[in-house]
Amino acid sequence: MNIAISIVGAIFILSFLLFSVWIFIAERKDVSSEKKNVFIISFVSFCLALIVTLVFGAGIFILLGSIKMTNTFFNLDLTIKQVGFIFIGYLLFLFTIDNVIELVVKAIVGKNLANPLLLLLIRIFTLHIIGLFIGIHQTSSFLIATVVALFIFLIEIYVILCEQDKNEAI
Repeated sequence: MNIAISIVGAIFILSFLLFSVWIFIAERKDVSSEKKNVFIISFVSFCLALIVTLVFGAGIFILLGSIKMTNTFFNLDLTIKQVGFIFIGYLLFLFTIDNVIELVVKAIVGKNLANPLLLLLIRIFTLHIIGLFIGIHQTSSFLIATVVALFIFLIEIYVILCEQDKNEAI
């Protein structure tokens, strides 16, 4: 849990600094308007950074929660250190390589029902390999990979259904 809080804190600080620099540069380029107070710029940067942090934080806590829930529900006897390594490995995969895999699958299969199903199977396989690489027992790694991939699958299906409802309403 400390890992997740540290990552969320780092995301907030990094996004706050980036938004502050971005707003200061934009203010310096805008000659025609009056210069804003540093307090106002800091407040706007804080609000924007908070929004970004909430979005990323929700995803991080869903990922960590699904790993810990699987560990507790199936009594896998994973240590906190192992859960932390799985969390970091999955986080790195889901924010980097998974996006590339998703683009390749979308280019090959297209945007239909086979796309999320194929991504589900690829994610289960890849997350299972990550768990084995970390040193988790094979059964435990497969269970955790399946649960995490199913959570992602359900979120993707929800997004697809919301898009279809929005398109039908138009």
